[in-house]
Amino acid sequence: MAKRFYVCTVCHNRALNYLYRAGVPLSRVRACGRSLSFTVSSREASLAASTLSDHCFTYTLGDVGIRSLFAVLRRRKALWIATVILCLALITASSVVWTVKVDCPDRLSAAVHDALSSSGALSPHFRATLDLDALRRTLSSIDGVSLVSLSVRGVYLQVDVKEELPAPSLATSSGALVASCDCVVTRVVVERGRAFVKEGDSVRRGDVLIAPEYLIDAEADVTVPTEAVGTVYGYTYPTYTYQFSEHTFVTSRTGEHRRTSTVSLFGQTYGALSASPYPEYEEDTQTFSIGTFFPLTITRTTYYETQTDDVFTPFPLIKEQIIEHCYAQIQSQLKKGVQISRKWCIIDNKGSVYRVRAYAEVEQTVSIYADEA
Repeated sequence: MAKRFYVCTVCHNRALNYLYRAGVPLSRVRACGRSLSFTVSSREASLAASTLSDHCFTYTLGDVGIRSLFAVLRRRKALWIATVILCLALITASSVVWTVKVDCPDRLSAAVHDALSSSGALSPHFRATLDLDALRRTLSSIDGVSLVSLSVRGVYLQVDVKEELPAPSLATSSGALVASCDCVVTRVVVERGRAFVKEGDSVRRGDVLIAPEYLIDAEADVTVPTEAVGTVYGYTYPTYTYQFSEHTFVTSRTGEHRRTSTVSLFGQTYGALSASPYPEYEEDTQTFSIGTFFPLTITRTTYYETQTDDVFTPFPLIKEQIIEHCYAQIQSQLKKGVQISRKWCIIDNKGSVYRVRAYAEVEQTVSIYADEA
């Protein structure tokens, strides 16, 4: 148990020095006016008391901790009675659900609040008397509710309501199946409708492949409407062009540089930026601001000397890499799973500039509905 000393003196430092010299450990030292207070352990209390008495200091002694609190309550019965009543009131209030928080779609808000009101959940309830299962069944019976979550969080009831998802619908098209690109037809699979093309036909983008009709009388060209369903495959020829020059110009820094700076203070600029001493250079400007009440701004510009070199790369040295790059670009244009059946390149040379045109032949689905084109 700790002891609290209250010393009546204006010589705070003098009293503290006597205690420190006597080896008394102090804590929570406070000095104000003619009062000095500090806390010592019960084992050091007698040493502190004898030290103060030996030097003619007047003091009072009190307990610190639970024992002192009990002593105060013992002397003031009304205080501890009020404390007990307050604790009981807080315990009782914390066991009551006072409010209800609802999280639900706006469309279901009115129905959910009506159900909560009719079940009495909006009134304060003791947590032990609240029937969450019955309330969950009541809310789940509302049309459009798919999921109900109830939880008591402190003094309020959290109600989370999720609505049902709309019924799935299958999007269908009543239009014709047309060509998505220029191609040569390889296969025609018709489930419903009338095929307007056959294997080997060349078609242009937008041409009708399968019409939404059945042919009843070929001579009179009599048809009846139906849905166009099927798949048409064809050869397509994607291409990619790459141009390569054997001479390229590369700019690099030589390592030489020159700096110039200006200083701005209270809106006035001191110094001037000098021009670059190099015929070829790169410029890098940095601004530094120092201080708030003393606004100093330093602008520093650095000129880096550069040189431009002509780098020669023979085309035969990287020819295969360029061709493979072109084929890879064509493959990236294709749908997943579509394979290239054959491929070839045409290379044109104009001096030191080479133009590589890559072509490929692939078989893929070429039919789409007209409203998707």
